[in-house]
Amino acid sequence: MTARSIAVNALSHAIGGGVAVARNLTAAMARERPDADFTLLCSSHEVADGPYPGNVRSILHPSLRSLPLRTAWEQIRLPGVLERMRADVLLGLGGFRVFATRIPQISVWQNPNIYARTAIWRPTGSPLPVKPHGTEIAGRPTTVNA
Repeated sequence: MTARSIAVNALSHAIGGGVAVARNLTAAMARERPDADFTLLCSSHEVADGPYPGNVRSILHPSLRSLPLRTAWEQIRLPGVLERMRADVLLGLGGFRVFATRIPQISVWQNPNIYARTAIWRPTGSPLPVKPHGTEIAGRPTTVNA
């Protein structure tokens, strides 16, 4: 199998549960795929410092904790960064797509309330309403088991 270069955009994860998700998910993927190289883009030392397996490289951008700066950087500068690092795929933990790149992307939302007019309460294990990126759903959410 060919080694992969996987970029993980965790720039929006600077405090609380987002830090745990970025650290734990990146470390778990790197342990599962020791043949892949992971580049973790982050804005906080809490995420950058790991601990991570040897196939994870952290790049710290503290100035990108600012939402306006981060949003502009992700859309304008990140495509060139991904190209220079020869990333095969981008895992975006902030839930948003980078539009000016041809690299395949996976966007992850941690908050199911993103598509609700009011907060969604659900018992653990019940289906989450999901709207796949780029898919129009006429008034009815698609569900997946979480």
